[in-house]
Amino acid sequence: MLGRCFLLGGLAVAALACSDEGPKPPDDSEDGGGRPGDGDGDGDGSGASEMGGAAAGVGGESSENPREDPVVAPVEFSCDESRVSPSPGMRRLTKRQYENTLRDLLALRLGADDAGEVLQQIAPTIALLPEDQRAVLPEDLHGSYRRLDQTIQQAHVDYWYEAAVELGKALSQSQYLETLVGECASDTDEEDAEDCLEEFVRTFGAATFRRALSDDEVQHHVGFYAPSIGIDPVGFADVIGGLLTAPQFLYQIEHAEEAVEGFADTFNLGAYELASRLSYHFWGTMPDARLMGLAQTGELLDSGTYEAEVERLWDDERTHATLRNFFEEWMKLDDVPSMSRNNFSNIFQNFAGEDLPSDELTDAMKDEVVEMLDYFTWQQPGGLEQIFTTNYSFTTNDELAGLYGLSAWDGESEPPSFDEGRPGILTRAAFLATGTANTRPIMKGVFIRRNILCDKISPPPADAMGSPPELDPLMSTREVVEELTETSPGCAGCHTSLINPLGFATEAFDGLGRFRENQQLFDAEGELSGQTALNTQSVPQIIDEDESVSEGPEDLMTLIVDSGKLNACAARHYFRFTFGRWEQVVSDGCVLEEMRQALLETGSLAGMLRSVALTDSFRRRTFNFDAANAEGDN
Repeated sequence: MLGRCFLLGGLAVAALACSDEGPKPPDDSEDGGGRPGDGDGDGDGSGASEMGGAAAGVGGESSENPREDPVVAPVEFSCDESRVSPSPGMRRLTKRQYENTLRDLLALRLGADDAGEVLQQIAPTIALLPEDQRAVLPEDLHGSYRRLDQTIQQAHVDYWYEAAVELGKALSQSQYLETLVGECASDTDEEDAEDCLEEFVRTFGAATFRRALSDDEVQHHVGFYAPSIGIDPVGFADVIGGLLTAPQFLYQIEHAEEAVEGFADTFNLGAYELASRLSYHFWGTMPDARLMGLAQTGELLDSGTYEAEVERLWDDERTHATLRNFFEEWMKLDDVPSMSRNNFSNIFQNFAGEDLPSDELTDAMKDEVVEMLDYFTWQQPGGLEQIFTTNYSFTTNDELAGLYGLSAWDGESEPPSFDEGRPGILTRAAFLATGTANTRPIMKGVFIRRNILCDKISPPPADAMGSPPELDPLMSTREVVEELTETSPGCAGCHTSLINPLGFATEAFDGLGRFRENQQLFDAEGELSGQTALNTQSVPQIIDEDESVSEGPEDLMTLIVDSGKLNACAARHYFRFTFGRWEQVVSDGCVLEEMRQALLETGSLAGMLRSVALTDSFRRRTFNFDAANAEGDN
């Protein structure tokens, strides 16, 4: 069997970046941009960062004192057509893309059933590949999109190698080899065997590399075949292993072809490269036979053909799965805390009463958010205004529906509707529930300010507290937060105007996401000590220096929608997901504005999500990007 060092020769560049561990999001003492219930507290609400963590590092800036004036996100983007939009280097396939590609590559040659059997044999090895992390960046210390995670660990190299070797062995078994290679796999003639091997490398290699191989590449991979005569399954196993550990398989590599007139070091993608960009963007896998055929003939470079293919890929069920992945990461649903983790606590038991959560409730809260975004993308295409103001409930879970006081949705008919008081996505349990007897107005405020409006918040003072406000037997959570954050000059600058007002608007919902008219108060032993009136009035300043008063969630959602920031911020998030990098507002202004305009003109989120593949930036590749081009960005 081929040695590991030789087999992995093409991965030398990857090995240079190896590390023992992948990136890890900092704990909540460093960044509080996640869900309102982050942390591992007991029923009294302790254990998650709220004070120092609420604003720490959220803008990716460092300063000794909080910035008095925030970096305010644009409502629209300025398009400077002389600017060059930078391209990332070669992009490693995510674990999901790698698994999908193996599945589709084998199905292309063996059929879906046999491909499934083979993959089942190597499933334990693939499971050991490191999971992609939500990339920790200066702009988002809590973790952005997994597509931005381009780290290479030693475990990647080890298990890519192991999977390739195991696949080579499996595919060279007699029941698969002739289907994989062709009838010549049983031919004993030496000359025919040589032709058979070369033809296999050309065809299987083209599917593996997602483009035609050059003659030199064919001969290189033919060289992995050890026997000098005849057909040998061991030799084919080595060839398969060599192809599946090549960078051309494990990465999206783009050389581009035709120079773009008027733009230095900027080139249009070739047909094969464009086919891969499309398929990995929409489907998270390799191009299908039709897309590869259009790439081979060059027809994909025709604008009409290309636009038709964008529509075809968009309409495919695989795009639904990719967008669900985007929705989960955009809304940071991985950070929704376990609702049942404090079921042992006296305080939490008395707080929850008959609604003590099951272990399944957390997933139901996450699923509802994805179902809502799915519904307004596919079933009833709508824009962000609908998503942020709808009264529909999208939970199919009886337990969560019971917390809402509604029946569970059947997933097909018109969803059940709240009467009033719970408008839009930010009033659903995933964004409210903490799994404690307390709420997290600071965390809610930071999430809205950063992730929904794309505003920046400066770091807190070095001496800021690193734990959340605790329940008080005599004061509401709002009163505790105001006392702790709005009376100190070092905290008040950000908390009074940027953070707290956004979180206070939804204090009419408790730590399980239930509507409440008053807040229950508990003493240290977990006994009910009284209740206090709620105050959801605030001045959220969605637009800088706007003094409009919000009486609660309805007003807040209206102010957010009317500000225009929602559409611009959504465009920025999908840009990150699409291009696998953080946007540069000046250099990327044209594509960002095209996406924002598509959202406005079509009136649907679907319009924006589809439109990015039609932009020039999606079909181009830049080299030697001049950092001066991005001067003033962000």
